[in-house]
Amino acid sequence: SQNVGLVTMTKVVNRFALSIGAIFLVLCGLIPKLGALVSIMPQSVLGGAAVMMFSSIVISGIQLITKEPLTGRNLSIVSVALGVGYGMGANTGILAQAPEAIRLIFGGSGIVPAAVVAIAAAFGISKLAQSTMEASARQPEIAGGLRTTAIIIGALIEGVCLFAVIVCLLAVLLN
Repeated sequence: SQNVGLVTMTKVVNRFALSIGAIFLVLCGLIPKLGALVSIMPQSVLGGAAVMMFSSIVISGIQLITKEPLTGRNLSIVSVALGVGYGMGANTGILAQAPEAIRLIFGGSGIVPAAVVAIAAAFGISKLAQSTMEASARQPEIAGGLRTTAIIIGALIEGVCLFAVIVCLLAVLLN
């Protein structure tokens, strides 16, 4: 993800330049003197560059999300994913009692849980809509009842997702 921010900041997309940067980083890791030379960079300079880079990553993500109009479905998926990602990213102790494998997969940051929630919510709502459409096509006379049931189930899915966001936010605020 840092590559997206770096390319946005510098406008350099040349593979050769990116390869040279990668080789330089490998050399910094292998040659301690070179790594020490880079590490004397003032923290304020490094912090400023990091803020700019990660802000440009956020803007790229927002541009990606807003290319299409945000429907209620998409808005629910994005808000739940952001809430879970922020909640789990800000409070790493939320998984303290979870098994080691779960902590290894989800414990590093909020990115993985947010992605899993977004994919699961999108898949669940899409599957619900697909099943409703197929059943309506097979039996048009019950389409009204199916639509009502699908709306209720969709609202239940969104309610559960919003409950997850509230739990994550409470965990952040109370900790």
